[in-house]
Amino acid sequence: MSKEMQKVILHLDPIEVIVEKGKTENELIENAKKAVREQLKEKFPSAKYSLVDMNALSLESVKPGMVVEVDNQVGIVTVVNKKKINVVISGNRIITGTPEAFKASKKTFKEAMVPRRLMVGMEDYYCEGDCGYISYQGEKIPVIVGKQVRGKSKLWNLEKPGVGYELTQEQLVKFFKDIN
Repeated sequence: MSKEMQKVILHLDPIEVIVEKGKTENELIENAKKAVREQLKEKFPSAKYSLVDMNALSLESVKPGMVVEVDNQVGIVTVVNKKKINVVISGNRIITGTPEAFKASKKTFKEAMVPRRLMVGMEDYYCEGDCGYISYQGEKIPVIVGKQVRGKSKLWNLEKPGVGYELTQEQLVKFFKDIN
């Protein structure tokens, strides 16, 4: 067994108890809790489980622009959905998975940034996972291109995960600078 701690998440089937005693709602609830504890001692309900690394991310903790690790590879989160996240890793490959499959990395965004793959005739086209900089109030802000929705791309600040900017393709051409 690994020395690294694991987190086990149990998904229990619903437990139903019938309680007749209790003068107030609070008394009924307390009596129901006692009945549930007794039922658990006698017969544990069927359960599904998942094993998760203790340092794994959760939907509550993950933010676009975060540097994460998966299978000894470092990447940057580009999209956070209701159940899954997208992460760009070296070679401009995008991995999609549940946050629990990833863990926060100690590497910096500079180590994880992926240069944009320039293809002939596509110099003015940007897609999810492209890393670079935009200028704002005289500062060079490191960003990663997220998902494109209705003609606008979300750019995520790599110094402040979760902070984003929306730019059209024309604005990207004008303001986005590739990493060197």
